[in-house]
Amino acid sequence: MKAKTPQDDLAQEIERLKQPLMGRRALSWILFLPALFFFLVLPVTASLYPEATKSFFEAFGVRASQQVAKDEDPRPTPTAFSLDTPWNPGMLAAGHQPWASDCRVCHSESFKMTQDKDCLACHKDIGDHVPKQANLDKTGLEGVRCADCHRDHMGQTALADQNKHYSGNNCESCHINIKANAPKSEIRDVGDFASKHPEFRVQVANSPKPGDLRRVVLSEKDKVIEKTGLKFPHNVHMDKKGIAGPKGDVIMKCADCHVGDGTGITFKEVNMKDHCQSCHELRFEPTLSNRQVPHGSVEEVLSTLREFYSYVVANKVPEPMQVKGDILVIRPGSEEKKPAPAPLVTSGDAKTRATLAAKELFEKTACLVCHEISKGPASGNMKTTGFDLPQYTVAPVTPAHPWMPQARFNHKAHDKQACTDCHDAVNSKKASDVLMPGIEGCKDCHVGKQPVKNKIASDCGYCHGFHLPGHVDEKEKDKKPAVTAAASKSLVADSTGKPTLVYVHKTAEQK
Repeated sequence: MKAKTPQDDLAQEIERLKQPLMGRRALSWILFLPALFFFLVLPVTASLYPEATKSFFEAFGVRASQQVAKDEDPRPTPTAFSLDTPWNPGMLAAGHQPWASDCRVCHSESFKMTQDKDCLACHKDIGDHVPKQANLDKTGLEGVRCADCHRDHMGQTALADQNKHYSGNNCESCHINIKANAPKSEIRDVGDFASKHPEFRVQVANSPKPGDLRRVVLSEKDKVIEKTGLKFPHNVHMDKKGIAGPKGDVIMKCADCHVGDGTGITFKEVNMKDHCQSCHELRFEPTLSNRQVPHGSVEEVLSTLREFYSYVVANKVPEPMQVKGDILVIRPGSEEKKPAPAPLVTSGDAKTRATLAAKELFEKTACLVCHEISKGPASGNMKTTGFDLPQYTVAPVTPAHPWMPQARFNHKAHDKQACTDCHDAVNSKKASDVLMPGIEGCKDCHVGKQPVKNKIASDCGYCHGFHLPGHVDEKEKDKKPAVTAAASKSLVADSTGKPTLVYVHKTAEQK
C-alpha cells in the first residue's frame, strides 16, 4: 500500500474547496444580514424617516427616551432612538458632548458634511473674520467652511487645541502683505511676532460718550492720551514711603483698587465706595456731625447740604464749640494730617451755611481733588431742595473700555509678574496717561513660532482670535437661534469659568 504524502493532503483540501459551501455560506448570510439591517438599513431609515421609525417601534411597545424636536425648535428632527450613533467616527469635543447621540444637530442633511448653517444654528453671534459689509476685493476665505478649520470627532480637547493654534502657519499668507489681499484694509502688515510684528495699537476714548473710540499706535506718544475727566496721580498713591490714611500712612498696592473679576482676565470696575472713600471722606461739617454727602450727582450733594442745615436751624441744634487740643482730622483731599478745622460757619440761615459748605466741598477740599469742576448755571433744578445754592458742573467720567479689543490676554497666566513690570504706574502723574505696555516688553518673554531657549514660542493664535466679535452679520443675528432650552444650559455651563478669553454666544433665551 502506497504511503500518504503531504501532496495528497493538499490535493484533498483543494477538492473539498471546490465543493459547494452551503453550510458556510448560510452562516455568513446569517451574520451578514443582521449586520446589514442594524448598521445600515435601520440607521438610514431612522435618519430619513424618524417619525415613521418611531411609530413602528412604539407599535411594539418600545418608546424612545429621546424627545423628538418640537415646532419651536427649527433644528432637524433628531434620528429616532439615536440609531445613527454607530456611524460616529470618534469622540466629540467637550463642548459638543450634550449632542453626542444626536447626529442631526450638526449634520442637518443626511449623508452630507457639516455645513456652516449647522454651526451657526448654535454659534449664532460668532463674528466673521472680515465684515461682509466691507466689500473687500478678495479675502482668500471664499468657499471655506467652518469645519475646514474646526474638525470635530478627534477627542475631547482637540477643538480647543485647534482653536488656540490654528493660525500659526496661515495668517501670514494674507497679513504679511495685507494690501495685496485686501487693498481697502487699514490693517498694517503683520508677520512673525519675533521680527515682523509692528508696535501695538491701543483703543482710547475721544470723549466720555460711550463708543467714541479711536485706535492709536503706542509709539505715537503725543496721541496716546485719554481725557478721563478725573485727576488721579498714580505715582502719589504708589509712593514707596506710603500715603496718609485715616489710620496712619498706608503703602498701597495695585490690588487695593484693581480687583480681579474671577475670570483671571479682566478686573472689576473701580468705584468710590469700595476703593476711595476709606481715605477720601466726604464729610462737610466734621466738628458737628459725621454726616457725609453722597458720591453722586451735583443735585444730590446740594440737596443733602440744604436739608442738613435746614434741620440744624429749624431744630436749633447747638453750635459746635471751637475744637481745642491736638485732635487730628483728615479732610478730603489733604495729603497730611492737620488740626481739626473750625466749623464752616457758626451762625446764619440755612441757605448761607449750605452755600459755604458747598463752596468748601466743590472748590477746596473734596470734589475738585479727583474731578474737574466748573461753575454751573445760575440756578438749579427747581424740583430739588438745593436749587438755590451755587451750582457746579462735574466733568463726565470716561467709561471703562477694552484697551486692546483685538488681543487675547490672560492676567492669571502672568500672575508671577509684578503689575509694574508691564504698567509704569509709579511714574504716572496724570489720569490721562495710558499705561499699556509696548511690544518690547512682551518680547522679554515671548518669541515667534520658532522655539528659543527660555522663551515662549507664540504663534498668531496665541494672542488673537479669528472670529472678530464686531463682525456679526446683523441680519443673521436677528434670526431666532436654533438652540433648545436644554442645549442653552449646556452652552452656558461650557462657556464660563475658563481661564482663557472666549466670546460667550448667548441665545435669545439667555438674554
